[in-house]
Amino acid sequence: MISVIIPTYNGEKYIGKTLESLYTNDEKSFEVIVVIDGSTDNTEEIVNKFQKQHKNLKKIIQKNGGSSSARNNGLKNAIGTYIMFCDDDDEYEPHLIDNLKKELNKEIDFLAFGRMDVNQNQKIICTPHQEYKTYHNAKAYLTQRFCTGIGAFTVTNKVFQKNIIDKYHIKFDETLKYSEDLDFNLCYLTKIKRTIVEDFRIHYIRYCNIGSLMYRKIPDFFVKQMEILEKILHKEEISEKKEMKTALISHFVLVALNRLMSGIDENNRPYKVFKKEFETIYFYIKQEKIDVTFPVSKKNRITQFCFNHHYVLLFYFIFVIIGDVIRKRR
Repeated sequence: MISVIIPTYNGEKYIGKTLESLYTNDEKSFEVIVVIDGSTDNTEEIVNKFQKQHKNLKKIIQKNGGSSSARNNGLKNAIGTYIMFCDDDDEYEPHLIDNLKKELNKEIDFLAFGRMDVNQNQKIICTPHQEYKTYHNAKAYLTQRFCTGIGAFTVTNKVFQKNIIDKYHIKFDETLKYSEDLDFNLCYLTKIKRTIVEDFRIHYIRYCNIGSLMYRKIPDFFVKQMEILEKILHKEEISEKKEMKTALISHFVLVALNRLMSGIDENNRPYKVFKKEFETIYFYIKQEKIDVTFPVSKKNRITQFCFNHHYVLLFYFIFVIIGDVIRKRR
């Protein structure tokens, strides 16, 4: 059996569609655990309606403690052999769980599947389409996928073995405000010894709402990002594994670089601040020998040239000065 854990806080707009997408699957093969994290809207009423129709749905109500707290509560109450996590505004493709069940066996410790982003009705497949691949150790998976940006650190497109989570007391770090998924995945990957499978023929659907973290301004994002990086790097299960550290640094600096280039967190960024952040990113990239390659285009040829030759001022002019002008016109 698979246990699907769904944390929700004031999710009345989305939770119904999320649950409907799960119930295209054979109900005997999974349980749903909805953890209502201090909601003050009609989320509980919607969940109650589904609970009356489906015996495999558990409802847990807790005081607001955040998604990590809710997921940990779900883990305590899960009885499945396998664990999956779903956000309250995401959906599964029809029969996603049924299709995954056909693949799962005792030799598979970790299974990742595809993701499709929907942004204003535009569908973007974020993982290589129709691709199936196996790895026989975590190091190969990290270096070939996470370090190249193809893998995602989210837990919502993964299947975990419950016995591994229980044996090593793996849980979400409730002190982290961001990147708790990344931390959970890395802690889990340090413990597995058997096969890892990727099946990008199967997708879950992530709706990129206006309030989503990836589209929201976060004050002092860069500073917070680096603080979290250093905190996770010094965890005992991570610090002694070079491949884990490399994957972790790759993820953080590339996210930081993308946010820096997009201008999402701050307009009119002072050059001194930009330069300091750019230099930090550049230091990590060179230290870990991370290959940063921008998609081919006329603009990106200039971008790649500036980045490779460390032309910070020109980089700043392109992405902050010109970028702010373009963003204000939109």
